[in-house]
Amino acid sequence: MGIDAIVRTVRRVARRLRGRPAAPPVEPVARLRAEVRRSLERTGRAVGAAESRGSLAGGLASEAAYLARVGAELDDDLALAQREPDPRVRDLWADWLADRVVEHRRLCADLRRQAHRTAAWTGGSRLLLASDQQAFLEAGIRMRPNRPQV
Repeated sequence: MGIDAIVRTVRRVARRLRGRPAAPPVEPVARLRAEVRRSLERTGRAVGAAESRGSLAGGLASEAAYLARVGAELDDDLALAQREPDPRVRDLWADWLADRVVEHRRLCADLRRQAHRTAAWTGGSRLLLASDQQAFLEAGIRMRPNRPQV
């Protein structure tokens, strides 16, 4: 066994003992920013889907826009907290903003649920209307063309 083989063996053993480097811990402020972004993206997709089906009712679109503005403000505050050099101040700020992020996430989830409920209700109404039209066609009766769509 030559010197080169010994050096390779020592390096291989040292690599095994070191193991893989641990992933750096995720900073709490960065995690909060990611939560705000994900929540807004999901809400935007749910409201967009309801809008594309034509089942957006009430003020869901304006509520989604309001939550998007609040989310942008939260993201700006979190970015400012992330740049804070003093770790104690950064942690205090993160704790204070975490409550607002949790409330924002809850409101976004409520809006998504409402958009899904509205879409399901409207979809059922359209199915009912289609079955009514089919029943009239089978009976040989034609529906009036000016019947309001649900």
